[in-house]
Amino acid sequence: MSVNNVLNHLLEDQEKEQETLNLFYSTQTVIKKALEKLGHQNEMHELLKDPLLIFLF
Repeated sequence: MSVNNVLNHLLEDQEKEQETLNLFYSTQTVIKKALEKLGHQNEMHELLKDPLLIFLF
């Protein structure tokens, strides 16, 4: 495998990871805005992100 092939493969993997992160953050933003519109405070969003927090309180 040539160096160019390896670099291209690495760049493709990096682009896929970036797309996944962008989707994750945009989904989080949509959920947060929906919760705000439903009248929930930021704590509800935090619980949805990490449901185990409910056992700490």
